[in-house]
Amino acid sequence: MTPARSFPDNAVRPVLVVGAGLAGLTAARVLLAAGVPVRVLEARDRVGGRTWAVPALSDGGEDSLLDLGATWGWDHHPHLRQLLGELGIRPFVQPSAGATAYQTPQGVHRLPHPSGSTGYLRFAGGAAVLCRTLAGQLPAHSLELNTRVTQLRRLPNGQGIEVQAEQGESPRTYAAAAAVLALPPRLVAHRVAFDPVLSAELLQTLREVPTWMSHAMKCVVVALVKSLVQRLNERLLGGRVNASYCATAGARKVHLVAPIDRELLCR
Repeated sequence: MTPARSFPDNAVRPVLVVGAGLAGLTAARVLLAAGVPVRVLEARDRVGGRTWAVPALSDGGEDSLLDLGATWGWDHHPHLRQLLGELGIRPFVQPSAGATAYQTPQGVHRLPHPSGSTGYLRFAGGAAVLCRTLAGQLPAHSLELNTRVTQLRRLPNGQGIEVQAEQGESPRTYAAAAAVLALPPRLVAHRVAFDPVLSAELLQTLREVPTWMSHAMKCVVVALVKSLVQRLNERLLGGRVNASYCATAGARKVHLVAPIDRELLCR
């Protein structure tokens, strides 16, 4: 099958941004502001990269979304605060004041827990709201999902870059003035081919760059029974619970993030 070409040979070649996470979409935004045409390619069927929020309730709106990926920003990140202001996104501080409870064979133990999250910022709709907002500001047809880049080839005589990709089962070819790889370095090293090939030293460096929190896993449990919420609160603290640890069971941490007179969203 002959790969489909995304642009005619005489078209103005854009910069291709590979990856529609926060880094890639921010890069696209900066390039567009400078008057540079951009095309964003994303292998997944969604934007957000490692920010991902899922609905806790089937009939819930954005208020019921829970983060399964990156969750927090911090007040001491000036670039993030500037971006939030420009996008019109108002964060809120992570609530944490209350108490910590942990369980041993001798029973449940309770410790006062003053606020330990000063400057920890959360976002209504989850951290992925940043990427959804950025993607919504892209020009029409400049974002392609389900498009996995497989190879970058440098064209002769300074003609730019040819990018090979797979869109579903169909091969695609893109002509670009340049490419921005907004991906974890290890993913680049293992999934993207280069022509000419990268040096062995550079490839080894890419493989050795750690991906932050790549070992972490999150799960969501949704409890809809009000009496269960009340029993949990009464058993552990007689009020709101922030975190509990069980020394004999498999659970490591539980956050009760809703008041007892509403459905409980447990993370």
